[in-house]
Amino acid sequence: YTIRDRFSNMSSGDDPEGYDDATGNFSVEVRQPMLRGVGAAGVRARLAQANHELEIARQELRQRLLMGSYEALTLYWQLYRAERTHAINRASLANARALREESVRLVEARRLAPTTVVEARSIEHLREAELASSGQLVTEVASELRRLLNLDVIENGEWSFRPVLGPDPGAANLPTDFEGYLQAVLDVWPDYRIAQERIAVSEQALRIARDAGRSQLDLVLSYGQNSRDFNSSWANALEQSMASDYPEWRVGIEWSTPLDWGGRADAQETIARSQIIQSRIEFASVRTQLSNQLHTRVRQVEATRQELAGHESNVGLLEELLAAERAAFSRGERAVRAVIEREDTLNRARLRAIDAAVRFELAKAALGLSDGSLTRSMGVEFALESEFAG
Repeated sequence: YTIRDRFSNMSSGDDPEGYDDATGNFSVEVRQPMLRGVGAAGVRARLAQANHELEIARQELRQRLLMGSYEALTLYWQLYRAERTHAINRASLANARALREESVRLVEARRLAPTTVVEARSIEHLREAELASSGQLVTEVASELRRLLNLDVIENGEWSFRPVLGPDPGAANLPTDFEGYLQAVLDVWPDYRIAQERIAVSEQALRIARDAGRSQLDLVLSYGQNSRDFNSSWANALEQSMASDYPEWRVGIEWSTPLDWGGRADAQETIARSQIIQSRIEFASVRTQLSNQLHTRVRQVEATRQELAGHESNVGLLEELLAAERAAFSRGERAVRAVIEREDTLNRARLRAIDAAVRFELAKAALGLSDGSLTRSMGVEFALESEFAG
């Protein structure tokens, strides 16, 4: 709708000093593309692009959730290792104190040399230093957990963290059909889904570029009404234009074609084709990378489980040897140094077993991160609702 207020100094018999009037025009036009934009190709392609980009955003969010969960699990098992090491050192300190008391008794009974007590006190001080060192490691891991949970020491207090669950050697369910397993993972794996969606985005960009380069041929239907008020009244011009005294019909075909001497349309299509090729290369690369990664992760879980079983068996045998060594010491048949060396050997074996258990759990977590099942195994459900979803 348009309204114009006009003034002209062209004189006539009726208006020797010119005229001052207002004109109004009300029109409705229907345009049907027959070449460029037919079927709203450009609009539909852009809508499809937007939906694919929204899906990419969903998958990226899911990927960040997986990475955050893996980071949390890694810190949990670091805390588990630090706490178990601290517990071993605490028990070693208690054993050293008991060994010192036993040494005093045996020296007073003239069954061991007096230097045995000095040696026992030296070991006790060493165990105290080891306990302080492992306690500092627990503090450092707790600080990292507070950072991850965004907990301020001043505002929230100095929280303490304790691991509730230990390693579960029998919890790894490894696939028997690797090909089927790989395909099932590909259907939900964020990187693979993102690569698929990027191919679709590039294909829609190619459709848009092709449509923009076409000639425009439109069937145009229009109907309008006109008015003129010599009193220069906009209100009268508006009211009169709604009447049907001066209707105007128009039916026609409009055709135009871009000259495009600079080759812009061809350049846009070439760019879109290049993006499709690049996206397909990335798509194939993601599949290959995931296949190799899953194969490695499965082997790591198997290897660390076997390693853990060996270390646990070794710890059991060394505990029996330490018990025998302590019994011999109580009878005055062994020096305190022999007992300490045997306990050090056992503690090193225990630490190796703890390290193997942590590596086993992290190998399972890495496998869950690779196949996308990590959050599901932790009881975390991922759902994203959008008001833009169709």
